[in-house]
Amino acid sequence: MLDFLTSEYAVHMYTLVGIYLILCQGYTVVFGLGRLFNLAHIASYALGAYTTTLLMMDAQWGVFPALLGAVVVSSFFAVLIGALSVRLASDYFAI
Repeated sequence: MLDFLTSEYAVHMYTLVGIYLILCQGYTVVFGLGRLFNLAHIASYALGAYTTTLLMMDAQWGVFPALLGAVVVSSFFAVLIGALSVRLASDYFAI
């Protein structure tokens, strides 16, 4: 039984559950406390994942440089989207 809990598959599942729990916490803060329907943090997560994949597969970067590059790219777009969405309200905030 302990072999299954420490197998490669189980560790992969624990990692995915942890990542999605972090995303849920971010959504809870925005929607639950702020009452704003916003999909920008999901787009930022997707942009970071896509950037990491491109840098690792096409540019042959290592894991940590690719993660750092993804943080820079998704942070830039998050700041850009945040600067634009400050002026919006209601349903337009989600778009």
